[in-house]
Amino acid sequence: MTFPDKLDVLTVHATLVAETGGLRDEALLESALAPAENRHRYEAADVVTCAATDAYHLTQTHAFTDGNKRALIFCKISHLSSCWSATFVPSLTRDHQRELGLPLI
Repeated sequence: MTFPDKLDVLTVHATLVAETGGLRDEALLESALAPAENRHRYEAADVVTCAATDAYHLTQTHAFTDGNKRALIFCKISHLSSCWSATFVPSLTRDHQRELGLPLI
């Protein structure tokens, strides 16, 4: 199983909120990313549990000055899409992307 790393999250965040905020604390971001990988490695957690763990820690640490949840949503969609086939994780339509405030891809 692959996990998003710090560069992945920073790239997504920069794309989503380039004008409105930035990284508040790099150590917070690193500490938020570690638990999911640790759960997978030491508890054999599945991809859903790891995604939930990431979601919880990324939203609770507030590593960015703005866009914490938007960065999380985009990273988790990308992560889950790479782990599962399109049958299990439907791709977002352009309308869904607009509703979530995500860049159109």
